[in-house]
Amino acid sequence: MRSSTIVTVLLVAMLIGAGSCKKKSSFLKDDLRYFQDLLTPDMDHDDLVEVFGEPPVDLNAEWAASDGLHIYQYPLYDSTFVRIGYTDKIAYACLVDDSSNLVQDILVIDHDNK
Repeated sequence: MRSSTIVTVLLVAMLIGAGSCKKKSSFLKDDLRYFQDLLTPDMDHDDLVEVFGEPPVDLNAEWAASDGLHIYQYPLYDSTFVRIGYTDKIAYACLVDDSSNLVQDILVIDHDNK
């Protein structure tokens, strides 16, 4: 009975440890550094929603059915926004100010080397 208890404790510890293998950030979700830590070019829509939440805004929602491009915009605490262009994969990610001016690229994706 003692060995079965030890096995159970080890299994629970392994399950808890397996869930903690996902990359984490020490920054809040409304901080640019959170996106810089966790955004990767290979993320699909489900990954984006899981990590960053449902996009509050899709700037291209009206035309996404015809051109396939979604432009997700996440607000940050400093009144800037992270924009993620997404089709079936991430096309780009950048930081823009409240006037939609590009501040910096977050992900630079080489579309020529597929």
